[in-house]
Amino acid sequence: MSGCSGLQRDTSKAADASLNVPPAVLRSYQQALDEMRNGKDGLAIAAFEAFIIEYPDYSAAYLNLAKLQLRTDQADAAIATLETAMLVEPSYAPAYNQLGIIYREQGQFESADTAYRAAIAANPEYALAYLNLGVLNDLYLQQPQVALVYYQQYRDRLPADADTASLDRWIADLQRRTASADSGELKQ
Repeated sequence: MSGCSGLQRDTSKAADASLNVPPAVLRSYQQALDEMRNGKDGLAIAAFEAFIIEYPDYSAAYLNLAKLQLRTDQADAAIATLETAMLVEPSYAPAYNQLGIIYREQGQFESADTAYRAAIAANPEYALAYLNLGVLNDLYLQQPQVALVYYQQYRDRLPADADTASLDRWIADLQRRTASADSGELKQ
């Protein structure tokens, strides 16, 4: 599903209030996010690594570090970082989801499927895992009926005010394609 990358936004908060992060450290984390957004990957990596040393229980820092490691062609390091995030917080669905994206990009589709399903098991309301299962089944595994179910589950989990026009068109197109494929099978 080209064009779904705009939908792939994780809205993790800069800091979890339960961690009681001092304002100076929170500013450091926000600076790392700013460096990341501005493409200053080396500075952002260093900032996230420093944050993780000080606050090793904050999973979102691992996720952002892994994304930076991917951007700098360090896929193995990103996988290790995500695995650490999952050990730190086994219910942190975005880490499993990102791991699935890495596996999908590496052509390891079974591992990607497993990672996305683990994201759903960790948090059944985590919408992006459903989207990614849809993409995996639609574009990579050529299983449009399965993909359709996941796209619809993704749609069902979006906020009521989300702009879903392109997603709705994609679902309608996939429904047409699966219906015509089904009718073609019946005629044979």
